[in-house]
Amino acid sequence: MLSLIAGLPGAIAVLVCMRRGVEQAFLMVYLPTLLLLPDGYRWPLIGHFSFHEAAIIPIAVWFVMSSSRTWEFSMTDLLVLGYCAVTVISQYHNRNFEDARNTALRDATYIVFPYMLAKGLCRRGNFGLKVAKQIAILLSIVSIVSIYEFKMAVDPFESLVRPFFSVTGPVTTFRYGLTRVSGPFGHALLAGVILLVGYRLARWVEWSGCWQKRFPILGIDAVRCCELCIVAGAAMTVARGAWTGAIAGSLVVLLGRARNRVWAMTTMIAMIVMVGLPIYWGVHSYVSAGPRQDVSVSQQTATYRVDLITYYLPVIEKRPMLGYGQGPGFNMFPVMNGMSSIDDQYLLIALTWGVAALALWSGAFAWILARLLWFGSQRPRDDLWGSLAWTLAGMCILFSVALTTVYLGGQSAALLSMIWGWSEGLLLSPLTALARVKDKNIRYGRVMSGVIIPAQSA
Repeated sequence: MLSLIAGLPGAIAVLVCMRRGVEQAFLMVYLPTLLLLPDGYRWPLIGHFSFHEAAIIPIAVWFVMSSSRTWEFSMTDLLVLGYCAVTVISQYHNRNFEDARNTALRDATYIVFPYMLAKGLCRRGNFGLKVAKQIAILLSIVSIVSIYEFKMAVDPFESLVRPFFSVTGPVTTFRYGLTRVSGPFGHALLAGVILLVGYRLARWVEWSGCWQKRFPILGIDAVRCCELCIVAGAAMTVARGAWTGAIAGSLVVLLGRARNRVWAMTTMIAMIVMVGLPIYWGVHSYVSAGPRQDVSVSQQTATYRVDLITYYLPVIEKRPMLGYGQGPGFNMFPVMNGMSSIDDQYLLIALTWGVAALALWSGAFAWILARLLWFGSQRPRDDLWGSLAWTLAGMCILFSVALTTVYLGGQSAALLSMIWGWSEGLLLSPLTALARVKDKNIRYGRVMSGVIIPAQSA
């Protein structure tokens, strides 16, 4: 019965919603629960919710009750709901009603509710800045605490929660003789992705100029201290897939922040042409080692991910529409060549839920990213909303690259849904709509004392 502690964040969320409102419940209950408590521990009652699932349910219900009349439907809503509907139908087709119900609950708490709350709340004034600041602080805490895991190979986040539950935690992994920290996120690569998302948000907060406090001991800005902590935490994950995605996302953000975007784009294309072909052949040679060659563990890992596509494409072709479904803790699709771990989210979606689900999920990804890039390209480099658009686009690219090397699990799924919702909130916000008005006498997006206000012309 000790595992009922997983429902405690839900009770706290109800109290905060009643006394201080949905926004404070999201900031002070859901985000800390999502980013500081492990995902794999669940209460024994109906739904078997984790800590952050229990926290978001009352917040989402409260939001619907108070804000449903002001909701603005969009194409992304339909794509997200369509994907969730296909996963539930696939599970019902391949398994049974109970499993389909559980899939619907998971989709609601990991996809629909985070997306809905981020879209609805981040449209309100400077609430997005508060969210970004809170995420930066929480992930700085994760990075600092993870130093112990990096040194002792013991995860303090898991050790704190595990005595209340009868399940075992994830296994610590190593690379290059170093401990790969995973923090409360279950896997080092997922931890790397989440931490690097936090870094991008911290950079946006720094650009906004709304967080001017200085760290009393180090003598540097508090936001810069958070950035350094998060970068150190991401380095301790030794997650090459996350690092690669972060580099790709950073290039996009640098392009958006460039003073001369045309020149920056020309330079970037020239560099890609000059170094792209050698990199391609180097990577191709790296992942194409023959069976008789002596290869490193890292090379074996890269080759494994390439071989996944070769072996599993015929499996997808046998049941393309609704896939094979998902069992309780195991895969329903046939395991090929002993390759039971599908370290590619795109391939995993196609295998589990079918090609239709993959098309809807990828379509939402592409639709959001394209609109963010177009929106950002129409704004000046120092515009707050423009820099947010480029930041969100960079985070989407980070995920899109990293997910070719890992599944989308745990808190990373909820975080990606929040990014999608936040993007929709930005693109549909009345503030950004006003800022599109071609009036040279008005500029929007200046930040003063942490509050976004319009700057009147002289």
